[in-house]
Amino acid sequence: MGKVKCRRTAWFGAAAVCVIFGISLVTSLPFAIACQNTALSPDALLYQDIATNLLLGRGFVQEVRSDDIVVPPLFPVLVAGVYYVFGHGNILAVLLVQCFLNGATACLVFLIGRELFNRWVGVLGALLYASYPIAAFFTACVLTETLFTFLVAVFAYGLVRLSRDVVRWSDALITGLAWGLGCLTRPHLLLFGPVLAAVVLLVRRGRSIKYAVVSTAIGLLIIMPWISYTYVSRGFFIPLASHGQHALWQGNSEFSNPREYYDALRVMADPTYNATLEYVRTLPAKEQGTFYLQEAIEYITSDPGRFVENTCLKALQLWKPVQLYAVADQRAFPTVPVPVLRSLVTVSDRALCWLLVPGLLLALSWGIRRHQLLFWILVYFTVTVSLGIIDYYGRYRLPIMPLAAIYGGVSLYVGSVFIAHLFVRVRRRLRKR
Repeated sequence: MGKVKCRRTAWFGAAAVCVIFGISLVTSLPFAIACQNTALSPDALLYQDIATNLLLGRGFVQEVRSDDIVVPPLFPVLVAGVYYVFGHGNILAVLLVQCFLNGATACLVFLIGRELFNRWVGVLGALLYASYPIAAFFTACVLTETLFTFLVAVFAYGLVRLSRDVVRWSDALITGLAWGLGCLTRPHLLLFGPVLAAVVLLVRRGRSIKYAVVSTAIGLLIIMPWISYTYVSRGFFIPLASHGQHALWQGNSEFSNPREYYDALRVMADPTYNATLEYVRTLPAKEQGTFYLQEAIEYITSDPGRFVENTCLKALQLWKPVQLYAVADQRAFPTVPVPVLRSLVTVSDRALCWLLVPGLLLALSWGIRRHQLLFWILVYFTVTVSLGIIDYYGRYRLPIMPLAAIYGGVSLYVGSVFIAHLFVRVRRRLRKR
């Protein structure tokens, strides 16, 4: 009986993964096909130029933006690899790779949900994410969002496996690789390395310290070559990317108004803002980041209460559902009516955000201590992202939406079980009559 049950479980898992992956492709492929000939954004042009220079053997250099800009290397390497295999400038190939990464992320949602709760929570959460239009939309943008979201999901899955009663060294390897590669995609994960051991110890009560240390060491081994390369090539230390201090200054200066969404066009039209940028560009590259950091720290320390209030307001904005126009007006889709697309974006994002809160509460009452790993990742990202600027496209929130989808799956599962029990009771009473 045990072998039969394991076989059925394996077949169910395989079937669920295939269905979830298929739904994700059906959701994201139309975006990729519609956007393959759309003009690239400034950030996308930057990544493409770095990829081109990599293929030409010039290294991590670019000519489309300021020479002082340094971005993490993994996404340009991915674009360069796709160009090498499918031809230079093949944007559709890049978008198709991102569609497959998005599908893999949805499958990871299923695996995490099944590991922490049960298989139906995993299925429901994965279906929520696989049909999430904002995730599908960003697969059609040559940006880091899709790759980074996938790596965050792998990192979360590795942490969940580290919190098992029986832990393998492969779990530490997966976690460390995901952390290191995630940092080389976007620097938001960097600060999570030092607290990785503490988070695992909180859940495991000291039984997994060696695995947590190994994971952190593996991540550092992946990160250090890039930090060493930027130090040698630039002559000063850069923490993975050069725009972190700038973003911190933008989010903590007189130009940011956390009571409203950050409007880049409005800010860039401010004469004082432009005058400040012009002054900073006259400084040596090493001093530019120092200037932004000092200005941000001075703004924060001058009124700590205002800083806390502003950060909380930005955190609320981060989790505010995307507006009707936010994603639909970013790209033109000739085959999809814009009002329909707007409605899908709004309804799906609101549903996922609203399902997160009851899912968290229900998970707490479930008595499963291990789910706290996901909770702390959500808190960590909310705080770190809210220190900078917040946009209204759902772009900065996307990397943690797979985890939100798992809690959404908890809400749907408990709700469906409650409705099923209620239906059975009502039916029994009607039969007695």
